[in-house]
Amino acid sequence: MTPAAANSVIPIAVLIPEALKQVHTVELLLSAESFISALVQAQQYLQEKPDATIALTQGERRLLLLDARQAMRGRIHPHARLYPHHGKEGEKDSSDKLSRESDESQAFHWLWQVCHSLAARDLPPENISSQDNSAKFSGDYWFCEPEKRRELTLIIGSGKNKEVSLLLAQGSALLPPKPLTQYWLEFSADSAAKLAEKLKLAEKLSLADKLKYESLTSVSDLSEGSGRKQELTPTPDPTQDRPDTYRLVLVADSDSRLESERQALLSHIESRSTAWMQSPHGSCYCPPHHSVKPGELAFIYPGVGTVWPGMFKGLHLYFPSLFEDSKHLPLANMLQSEQLRRAPQAGRSKHEMTDLSLAQQAVAGVGQSWLLTQILTREFNLKPDMALGYSMGEISMWAALGVWRNPETLIAPTLNSPIFNRELSGSLNAVKDLWQWQRQNAQAQGLEAQIQQSPDWGCFMLRAESEQVQQQIDTLFDSRCRLYIPVRHFDSCILAGDNTQALSVINALGCTAIPSPLITAMHTPATWHLHDQLQAFYHREIASQSKLDNCVFFSASQPQPLLTSIPDLSRHIATSIADTLCAPLNFPALISRAVKQGARVLLEVGADRQLSSLLGKQQLSWHPVASLACNSKGAAPHTGLLKAIAALRALGLELDKPLAYAPENQHTNDQKNIEPVETSDWLPNTNSSAANTSEPLVTQSGQEPQEIQHVISR
Repeated sequence: MTPAAANSVIPIAVLIPEALKQVHTVELLLSAESFISALVQAQQYLQEKPDATIALTQGERRLLLLDARQAMRGRIHPHARLYPHHGKEGEKDSSDKLSRESDESQAFHWLWQVCHSLAARDLPPENISSQDNSAKFSGDYWFCEPEKRRELTLIIGSGKNKEVSLLLAQGSALLPPKPLTQYWLEFSADSAAKLAEKLKLAEKLSLADKLKYESLTSVSDLSEGSGRKQELTPTPDPTQDRPDTYRLVLVADSDSRLESERQALLSHIESRSTAWMQSPHGSCYCPPHHSVKPGELAFIYPGVGTVWPGMFKGLHLYFPSLFEDSKHLPLANMLQSEQLRRAPQAGRSKHEMTDLSLAQQAVAGVGQSWLLTQILTREFNLKPDMALGYSMGEISMWAALGVWRNPETLIAPTLNSPIFNRELSGSLNAVKDLWQWQRQNAQAQGLEAQIQQSPDWGCFMLRAESEQVQQQIDTLFDSRCRLYIPVRHFDSCILAGDNTQALSVINALGCTAIPSPLITAMHTPATWHLHDQLQAFYHREIASQSKLDNCVFFSASQPQPLLTSIPDLSRHIATSIADTLCAPLNFPALISRAVKQGARVLLEVGADRQLSSLLGKQQLSWHPVASLACNSKGAAPHTGLLKAIAALRALGLELDKPLAYAPENQHTNDQKNIEPVETSDWLPNTNSSAANTSEPLVTQSGQEPQEIQHVISR
């Protein structure tokens, strides 16, 4: 491609074929070595006939090319835009672009792959195989700065023979979301026996054949031709308030899994068990006494230290519109993606996560809670009736549920705050002040350098009740005691303070003690002198309009719940957070207040499932309480959400939005989906009523099409 030709070349809009159906196309069939010449032909042909649509095909891979300017007028959404790229050798690009190199035989495969990656906002693979006939998705979100576009430079050639350089930029079209599962079946009946009969009937009707790929579809959608629709139809509204309703949700990602899940639920029901059941894959059975009513759902937000690498991996493939609508936010910073990427891989010991500071973990924890909250409230239209947070989970609660305005503005102050980097963690200056560390060491040892060292501070999770631990502390130590119980659980607690004294208590108790990888002095007396600073730090502007006016918020430090309608809400929130972080945390008391308010389903909304695990081990005496999580360390993030949604549906909670994602490709170029636009990334809408015809102009490799030959000769 000569510089003169390159300068006259127009940008090309690139679409994945499913985006434009029933459109007249000009076919260009590629051989292994004809990519560059074919691209030149396509560009020149579009200059001659800007209304044309060219189909570039190699084997089973196919892309549509359109004149970007003409496309913009027709308001078609491109998956990518293609430009000639002519950076000078040695010149450093000021933008953060990716690049890939390829010889000409693999160039079209790379173009095809990168277009899919751009349309999915998925980080492109480092290499590809010629055997791959389907796009490869890494599951790693392709982060970019707010309001900027993703770009990749494709260099075609090898060694000194780098013939052409192409710039691929993202378009505005997205790939359709991946379905959360292949099968989603809901059954209900007024007795366990009738529910079992429906499961038996499901086998006879071969639902695996009738409902394959009908992801998240109710049994009532069986075709009339099945002859058994009436018997299999669940109650019209499975969330209807019927105390005698038995419900189950059957979830499976394959034919064999569907049958094994059906058998597992059937065995449980036929055993006449009255217990709630959820299989490891997510299928649920709920007898009537476990069903819940509107007003009984509480979101519970975990504290700091729960984040793990891979906690949001692949979610953008299932909820692409949510990520796209968040492009104005600093998502990479909110989720601390780069810091987590450098952390150990998922599944390793949590002790290996200590390379993230307290501030970084706090930011990442709030970010993950925010992301999961958006998925639950926006994608599934699930609204909590109550909300509470464990320790710094209170910050996640106010940020994620939209009470604070622009909570992302807290990121930089948190990361740079001396409160979280030096006072309550790191050198633990707050502990030094409490223990008069500087005066003691300076006078007793005369070692000024030791003033900068951290106290020998230890944190342990003890499998012992807090009262038993406190009694042992009182027995072993007098006024010289430097041990605290910052957090009380049901049958366990956190012990923090002087490491030597802590080990003495642990040995005396003979209990299991798990060292905490996160060293912090929160919830100990060392925090109290920071109270005013914390209160000022979290005094944030309240959002002008809240979508959760009826939600009741609980703070561990306040005996009464907080309502968003109270005057001077921002000050009340700041005070409650400061009080919570300074005082010991009594987790059972916090849960008790929410349960007495009417909470019967506690859904953990954040990284991992530490709180739901704590609650799941307890036989809560108030009344049956379901504790659920929507994320689990080491598991694929979308499966945690799937299991949570299945459990909520089985319990009888109403999720207004249909839980269905179309398995067929549904791109954004349908007329009904096009909305007014204000950016130059929107492209031409081809007449959808055009006949589905193609015009093959290239027959065999090496033979140029007659019309394109004509264009070149001119």
